[in-house]
Amino acid sequence: MKTFAMPGGKPVLHGNLEGLELDDMFGFIEAYVVCPTTITRPFLPYKKQNNTLLFPTGEFFGVYYSEELKYARDLGYQIIPLRGYLFEEMISPFESFVSDLFASRQEAKKSGDDAMAYVYKILINSLYGRLGINPESTITEVCKKERYEYLIQNSNFISGDMLSDHYYMVS
Repeated sequence: MKTFAMPGGKPVLHGNLEGLELDDMFGFIEAYVVCPTTITRPFLPYKKQNNTLLFPTGEFFGVYYSEELKYARDLGYQIIPLRGYLFEEMISPFESFVSDLFASRQEAKKSGDDAMAYVYKILINSLYGRLGINPESTITEVCKKERYEYLIQNSNFISGDMLSDHYYMVS
């Protein structure tokens, strides 16, 4: 977050990345991936339709950040970019923010102020967590029985509770 480049500018959708070099891409790319069977700890994850996360060997498709694909290629993976959103490469806007918080944390540690050192640590970690958060949110609604029965059959159903004879809360 402090020193590495980040995607910036307006994203451009490329429906066909054939003929472009992976090293010239910066963004989020759907790719055909071949992981060598000799790799004992695969690097790239693959999410099955049932949301099970695997780290497979063999052949699969997935959407990845370009820098992950470059790293995987350097490990021996074969990467064939198919399509994706490419961005301008920009300097991290968080360099001074992270540097200032880190310096404050070190100062708090030296002075024995463990509480403030912890606060600075949480602030730095929260920056990373906020940008890595899943954009899909849980939706909770209060509804009547017919709607409740429909929603509990949905594959995204998490939980449901009866609030009264006529109303249910479902997530």
